[in-house]
Amino acid sequence: MFITHYNSIIKENDIVEHTPSNKHTCLFYSSKDELLDILVPYFKAGLENNEFCIWVPPESLKVEEARLALSESVKNLNYYIEKGQIEIYDYRDYYLKSGVFLAFEMLDNWGKKEQEILRKGFDKIRVAGDGSWGLEGSWVNLIYYEEAVNSIIAVHPIISICSYNIARLSVDKIMAIGANHQSSLVKRMGSWDSLSPAEFKK
Repeated sequence: MFITHYNSIIKENDIVEHTPSNKHTCLFYSSKDELLDILVPYFKAGLENNEFCIWVPPESLKVEEARLALSESVKNLNYYIEKGQIEIYDYRDYYLKSGVFLAFEMLDNWGKKEQEILRKGFDKIRVAGDGSWGLEGSWVNLIYYEEAVNSIIAVHPIISICSYNIARLSVDKIMAIGANHQSSLVKRMGSWDSLSPAEFKK
């Protein structure tokens, strides 16, 4: 989708058509529209490419809103839902099943889910989860989880976008999040930029 290994202006079509496997990307957004600009075509491409999709929207975007936004672009969305090819979760049901965020539990669940999904005949897994909910009480576990996901995605058929509301981030957290992703998407002057971890350090 977004990935080049240098800073570039990204056209919207490229975001859909050039998503490689084994990628862990951060999306910094400032509004629902920016979030949906990226994630709707991202999931549309995944569904059309026989990929299993998991979407965990932010607190500000309810599950039904996310489903409705996707259905406006994916006309046969109900077919994919009934087929079991896409799951959309409230963040509390996905990240906080135990009442608290346990990074090791989440990572273990990823391994189990992958085997189940591949047995069903899907080619790979496409995930988007929002971490804005965990910026305060779960920050240490959250950043550990982000770092661990890098090593998992490197050797598994998984594509992942982790989204964060940039208005809720301090500079040090932006830097830490950017450093723990293979690339980051940021909208600047009306266009999407892809930044490498090295560019964040600069």
